[in-house]
Amino acid sequence: MDSAAISGGLGKATLDKFTIPVDNMFDKIGFMAQVKKFNLIFKTKSIYLSSSGRPTKGSSCERGADKKVLIQNINTMLNLVDDGTKYVMGAKTGKGARTITQIYNNEGTQIRQHPYAKDKDGNYIKTTRGFRLDKSRVVRINAFQLCIELELLFRYFDSIHVVDKKWFFSSVEAIINNVETIGRENE
Repeated sequence: MDSAAISGGLGKATLDKFTIPVDNMFDKIGFMAQVKKFNLIFKTKSIYLSSSGRPTKGSSCERGADKKVLIQNINTMLNLVDDGTKYVMGAKTGKGARTITQIYNNEGTQIRQHPYAKDKDGNYIKTTRGFRLDKSRVVRINAFQLCIELELLFRYFDSIHVVDKKWFFSSVEAIINNVETIGRENE
């Protein structure tokens, strides 16, 4: 037997070992996708085919994900392992921004985050217990932070095998499994 036949069989066996059947994937998956030579981004996608019968490529948070959709995804995922809603959004405020009004059962001043205060030179002001907060400003949770939380949830759910399904694919796993081109009929 020649070396090409041996290496070809070994390569196929290795690929088969890391290939995940689409039925073993959760309805919505997270994965790392390569967009340029050395640039990876986090994307999510439904494994179901679109209404026209084609697989979706997924959407990235990098392109300005909708805060409302991100919160729905996080709440839906967390409801699989814990009862209750994590985030509640309020009505639209100035400039169309939506704010988070409740995190679990906390609201108002309990969920307010303030940035650290700076002096006139731009240095953070130290106190005996850390750094002083600038109580005149409030930091809002933005879509990018919610994207990070969503990615961490996908990775965590995959690591603890929630509902015995595959939740997250690394860049190598995504390539091996052709994640961007897979899909199945809606049940």
